[in-house]
Amino acid sequence: MYSDFIIGLWATAIYVCNFIRSVPIMQFVNLVSLRKQKFNKLNNYVASGENPTQQRTDINLWEMLLQTPNFRNEDNCKDDALQIDAFYQALNRRHYSNITMQDSTNICIQNSWLRKEKIRFRALRIIWDVLCDISSSVNSMYGLQILLCAVSVFIEITTNLSYAIIALKLNAVTNMLFYHHLLSPVIWTLMQFFQLFWIAATCNAVCGEANRSVTLLQKLLLLPELHPTTAAEIQLFLHQVRDRKPNFTAWDFFAINYGFLVSTVVAIITLLVILVQMQTK
Repeated sequence: MYSDFIIGLWATAIYVCNFIRSVPIMQFVNLVSLRKQKFNKLNNYVASGENPTQQRTDINLWEMLLQTPNFRNEDNCKDDALQIDAFYQALNRRHYSNITMQDSTNICIQNSWLRKEKIRFRALRIIWDVLCDISSSVNSMYGLQILLCAVSVFIEITTNLSYAIIALKLNAVTNMLFYHHLLSPVIWTLMQFFQLFWIAATCNAVCGEANRSVTLLQKLLLLPELHPTTAAEIQLFLHQVRDRKPNFTAWDFFAINYGFLVSTVVAIITLLVILVQMQTK
């Protein structure tokens, strides 16, 4: 009975610890995934600028707001406009189909509409800055927790694999003890590794989506119909994207990406080789 009580207490402690660790991991991954969707949405509207002849007849409230002087105030944009899908649609609306080159009056109208593209890309710069601010807030909120989770996962993976290797080396695996000595540590190792992979893959996806913005902006600069003021604004946007990108770290100790995952696997393999060599001696 005493032995069963110890086993039950040990199993309960493991369950509680893993549950506590899984909660911040799920929250962090969900928030980072949301950032990835927002960057993807922004990139989709940036990419739509490559087709300037596309006509869109739907009109929304933000289309009218784009024509008002108050829209030029960055603080107004940051308050509530970023949360509405119609705002994104208004940003990239094109009116080239209504532009003709029949006389000088129409040429002035064309230049006016082309200059308004500068306002749209300036708004996209504001959106990019807000998304980077939110990503930094998420990283600062969960940085320490992710660091502790990564360290604990590293220790558990190394411990479970070392138990499995020792069991194989001592020939302690029989039909009755197969699950306890070998299969159980391997299953726990895969579960722990999946948590690390989940975190690294999500953060790497956000960084990859942010890097895609560089290519999209470079393609926009190649459009022949760009107004010089619009091209200058896109150039500023390109510099902003290159200088400031979302970056997720474990409390500034190391970046969270696929490189971190590879380094963890290499460190675990190296430590296991050292443990095996110590056992042989």
